Amino acid sequence: MLAAVWGLGRVFGLEHAGHYGGLVDVPVVWGAGTGGLLVTALAQSVEDQLAVGADGVFVRRLRRAPASLSGRGVGWRPGGTVLVTGGTGGLGSHLARWLARSGAEHVVLVSRSGRRAEGAVALAEELAAAGTPTTVRACDITDAAQLAEVLGCTDHPPITTVIHAAGVSRDVILTDLTAEDLEDVLAAKVRGADLLAERLADGAFERLVLFSSNAGVWGGARQGAYAAANAYLDALAERLRAAGRSVTSVAWGLWDAEGMGGGEAGARLSRLGLRPMAPDRAVAALHEALGMDETLVAVADVDWEQFLPAFTMARRRPLIEDLPDARQITAAGDREGADTNGASGLLARLDGLDAADRLDLLSKLVCEEAARVLSHSSPDAIEPERAFRDMGFDSIASVELRKRLSAGTGLHLPATVAFDHPTPRILAEHLGAELLGVAPDVPPSTRVFGDIDRLAGTLAEVAEDDAVRKRVAQRLRELLDSCDTTARDADGMSAQLGSASDEEIFEFIDKRFKRS
Repeated sequence: MLAAVWGLGRVFGLEHAGHYGGLVDVPVVWGAGTGGLLVTALAQSVEDQLAVGADGVFVRRLRRAPASLSGRGVGWRPGGTVLVTGGTGGLGSHLARWLARSGAEHVVLVSRSGRRAEGAVALAEELAAAGTPTTVRACDITDAAQLAEVLGCTDHPPITTVIHAAGVSRDVILTDLTAEDLEDVLAAKVRGADLLAERLADGAFERLVLFSSNAGVWGGARQGAYAAANAYLDALAERLRAAGRSVTSVAWGLWDAEGMGGGEAGARLSRLGLRPMAPDRAVAALHEALGMDETLVAVADVDWEQFLPAFTMARRRPLIEDLPDARQITAAGDREGADTNGASGLLARLDGLDAADRLDLLSKLVCEEAARVLSHSSPDAIEPERAFRDMGFDSIASVELRKRLSAGTGLHLPATVAFDHPTPRILAEHLGAELLGVAPDVPPSTRVFGDIDRLAGTLAEVAEDDAVRKRVAQRLRELLDSCDTTARDADGMSAQLGSASDEEIFEFIDKRFKRS
């Protein structure tokens, strides 16, 4: 289960980057040099996924898969019967048709609902009419007896390959994840895979294909349980391959298929830069991956210019830094300077305005772009003094706002701009300072609210440090008492002045301000 813990840890690193130190694997047997290697691993501040071994410290990296094998005539062809778990779900029809085209003698689609699943019977009849007999069966793959019955069925040619595509997800942040959520997600993915691995070892079939997810490879916000389950599958494939079994785990991005790329989670991943893959393109990639006979491959359609800034917003992510796309975008970003043409029009509008009007103009610009990012119909929905986080801004929205403001101002802004400057008004102050090269002249009545927002952002970073939190709470209570005392003094003074005679008022002024 260590791999599942790592999967969960990667999600923690995305959702709570300020508290994430990384993941380190240590050997079961502690050697003479293990302690020194561990200290070396912990002393550096860049790598966040490391393994301490007998021969040194190893880091985790993604690399490009070899070039297409199709040109060399090498490929995978299914023989005998192929069984698909989760076969009546969003991917079932696409996999079944692909298997039929690829030469499977028989296809067995299993799921909890079996023939009761919408469209399952019609699909089986369609494939049978085209020449590939197809069976749809109800089976709980976490039940060893039910699975054994399906695998031992003699109504069709022997099962040679099992594609384990069953699984469920929960779109929830870690702090809201319940034990029941975790159990539900792990059940079909992990327990089913373990039972299939046992039957593979017993010779019930020849090849196991595990459908994993990139949530287990690089993490996924709000995908803690799913990342844990899929990281387990990837590690299981490695272990079975080391034992001589024919196993491939395919970590998928988004499929443009029912149940895979839709809903709020799919929309969020699309905004992150993970584009839904057309099913035909996805199964072609699967065919090629099986032809390569790799143990673990990740298949995704990634818009790296969108994905990289959001993924690396809080910290460097060495996992992907060696990929050619990431290197190219990072190098371009390092060379990128301010676009003076983009700033010229805005500077002309700012020229001649006093400090207050300049701040109003820039605040309006920020609110307009923030409204577009959040798909509001009017910038009036954006409150200049309200924190971006409270409006629903996440890392993806911050990247989009950065792009828009960079285009409008000509400034080279960081992807974290909406978190470094927590309200539209504060961000407008920063833009003014960058554009004009002078510190913003902001009245105290406006500045005080910006300071409070900045304080709120800092407090969030130390929320789990009880000692600091208690000291801060005491200091804040002192400040509140000071504000209340001032207000009470003012109220008392007003009451006294309201009932005083002219002589008493002048006497009060003389005493208060030392006049004579």
